[in-house]
Parts: sequence; C-alpha cells; structure tokens
Amino acid sequence: MKKLLAGVSKVDITTEEIDVNDRLYAKVLVLGDGENTTAFISMDYVSMGGNISELSDSFFPDIKKEAQNEGVDCFVCGVTHTHTPFPMSLPEDKVKERVLCGLREAMSDLQPVTFGCAFGKNNDFLNNRTLKLEDGTYWSIAQAYPCPPDRNIAGIPYADDTVGVLRFDKENGEPLCVMFTFGCHPLVGYANNLPTANYPGIAEAFIEKNTGAMAMMFQSCGGDVSEIDYKNYDHPKSCDRHGLSLGNTVLDTLKTIKTHEADISFYTKDISLPLRQDFERVKEKVLEKREELIARLKGCALNFKSFLPLYMKYLISPDYPLGYKYEYIREEARNESQLKNQDIINRKNIEKYLSNLEVMEELCRNVSTLSTLLWHQRHNAAFNSDTLPSEVTGVKIGDTLLITAPVEPLSEISQAITKLSPIEKTLVLGYSNGYFHYGALPETYNNGGYETVECMLAEGWYDVYKSAALEIFDNLYRND
Repeated sequence: MKKLLAGVSKVDITTEEIDVNDRLYAKVLVLGDGENTTAFISMDYVSMGGNISELSDSFFPDIKKEAQNEGVDCFVCGVTHTHTPFPMSLPEDKVKERVLCGLREAMSDLQPVTFGCAFGKNNDFLNNRTLKLEDGTYWSIAQAYPCPPDRNIAGIPYADDTVGVLRFDKENGEPLCVMFTFGCHPLVGYANNLPTANYPGIAEAFIEKNTGAMAMMFQSCGGDVSEIDYKNYDHPKSCDRHGLSLGNTVLDTLKTIKTHEADISFYTKDISLPLRQDFERVKEKVLEKREELIARLKGCALNFKSFLPLYMKYLISPDYPLGYKYEYIREEARNESQLKNQDIINRKNIEKYLSNLEVMEELCRNVSTLSTLLWHQRHNAAFNSDTLPSEVTGVKIGDTLLITAPVEPLSEISQAITKLSPIEKTLVLGYSNGYFHYGALPETYNNGGYETVECMLAEGWYDVYKSAALEIFDNLYRND
C-alpha cells in the first residue's frame, strides 16, 4: 500500500467592497500517493454558476483545467451554499488566482497522514422545508412563499441528519484536516443581512479552534432542507447556535475515529444532463390554479383598516365583542337584538376577509411560482440545447467513498444513492463539480414543491446520474 500524503491551505476570498459579518474562505485539501494527486476545494459561495452566484458557469471548468495544469489528476470543488446578498467575494479572476495559490501551497507541503471516517447525527436545527399537505400535495417554506395554514399541514418529510466526518492525522497523531459533510441550506445568517459564511463558517472556525486542524465542509443532500427557525421573525436572526451545534457534533464524532493507513483511488464519468422541456405544460397548470384561486375570492365590506380592530374585538371577547356583558343583558331584557344582529353581520364579514386572506397568500405563492418557472424557461432557452455536459466523480479513501453531484440534491437522493453503493461509508457531495439547480427524484416532479419548479433539469436527469454512480461504484469497488 502506498503511503497517503496530504497538504492543506485556506485563502481569504471575502469582498473588499462592503463590511461583512465574518470572513469567507476557500479551503484546499490535497491528497497524493506518490503517483496521483487529488484536490478537494470547498468555497463559501451559494453555487458555482447557475446565474444565482457571483461565480459564472465557466468557473468550474476553467479552474479544473488550471488545476490539471498544476499536476492535479482528480479535482473536486464544492460550495457551502451560504446565502447572503452580493457582493460576498472578490471578483472571480482574483478568487481563481487565490484558489490556485492555495492549491500550489497545499501541493508543496505534502506530509504522510493516516485516515479515518465516522458518522454522526445532528437534527438540532434542520427541517425539511417542503411540507406535506392534507390534500397530498406539497408546500415549500421558501422566502417568497408565505407558510400554509396550520390546519392544512399533514406532516414533515424525511430530512437526512447525517454528519459525515473524515479525519486526516499527521504522523504524530494530531489532526491535519477535518472534512465533514452535512445537508441543510445556510439561510438564517444575521439580522444585519451582511455577507457571512453562515453556520458552516461558524462550525469550521469552532472545529479549528478546538483541534488545530483545518476544517472544511461540503454540503450533502440538503436541497429541500433549511433551518427550523428560518421563517421566525420574532427575534433577531443569528446562525451562531446552528454553527456551534454542528461543530460540537463533528468534534464528538471525531473522538470516535481511529485513523489508519489508507490508499486512494478515483473515477470520473462524463455525462449529459437533459434540460427540462415541459415549461408550457407546468405553466398551464399554474395559471389554472390561479383562476381557481381568483374564483374563491368573496365580496367583502371590510378592508384591513376596518378588519383588524373588529377582528381583535371578537378574539378578546367572543361572546360580547361589541360591548360589556351588561349591555347584552340589558338589550335582551328589552326584547332587543341589535348587538346580536350586528354580531352576525360582523362574523360573516370577518370570515369572508379571512378566507380572502388565505387566497391572497396562495396567490402570492402562485405568482412567485410562475415567475420562477418563466425564469428557468428563459435560462434553459439560452443554452439552445436539449442537454448540457457535466461530470460525476467518485473518490475512494480507504473504506470511504465520496461521490459528487452537480445539483442541489434533495434528501431522498442521499438515501437512494447510498443504498446503491456496495461501500458502506458512502457520502454524496452535493453542489460539487458544477451546478444545475435542484436535483429531485422523478416521482416528485408533480408534487407542487418549490424545488420541482425551481428546476432546470428534466426528470430523466436522475437516471443519468444514477447510471454514472453505479459505474463509479462498480469501478472503485471492483478495484478495491
């Protein structure tokens, strides 16, 4: 067995244009065995392209080519998916320059290491944001959507709370690098809305402080997962608690790992991912739903100014909302019913207004859904192609296999892919080696969730990805 070698570095990629909450980094881990070199890079970005990032679609292929020119045989580049307003980082050319400098630094300082991997669990703050409703459809907790009425929520689908922890130790037993995976959108940030590495950065800094090693996170299958308090507005937003919780889980798991000698191998499969073609059909359904919602609106005498004080009266005193109890008693004694009659009128108007409010909330969702759908239709049309080239890379380190996914994989993807692997310790690195927005299972495409609308790939993408994964599993397992 060849000796496993490793080198690390981290470079600051934070914007110089505005103030920030904390620094953003690109972390580099280089592994070698004397013959081949594998580089892992994790960056504090929302994505590598896809028209939603400061990075362009050309960033990954360009930096991969540069890395190969530096002598890298296998290249894995992912993002932590932190969501903050732009600008977050330096200009792309400067980021590329700094990342390549970090790569050279890590490659120039390789040292023998041992390796180990273990799994932890953290369900402290993650939540599947695509809620199942009583009618069998799904409603996502998204920024542009109000939440559905409580009575309509039937349950919360599965969210993968696995924390994969990879430990690389120096010859003296001290950790050189801690790589970990976790799937959950970093959305909360801070109330001032300034750029931040979010909870992944908090976790990494906490791990580094307690171990002396470089810590780097790769997102896993968290496309439909966000923090449970993401939509809470009754306290200032802060991601500190989430980061410390995740960091503690990694540290606890790290203690259980016994490192050992390990070899490394890799396999990359080039693929073509099919672009979505059913925009007109889905758009028609969205517009049909809009007409259905509009038909549910009721004529109502109230506006918000008159509704709110009236509604509060009936909440505070449902039996005697328009006066004191003695006023109702006196009216009844006089065989009068003006107060009760007005109550009947008011309750009907309040009921109509509340019903219209629910329709309005659903219309907000409908408008946002249509806007997103049209955006993707334009985005896909610009490619002037039915498919786009991509790749899937597998890296086997000892008894552990890492496989990339160039999408935001939903939680069920993690279950489906890891079950196919003959290697027990298999981890999916989502948001890696390209970016094609959400990756959902084919059977979920018509469930009404945000992720299957915010989707540029056709249902057949999963069969292409699954086939590539099986080929990678077979190759790396057979050559074990």
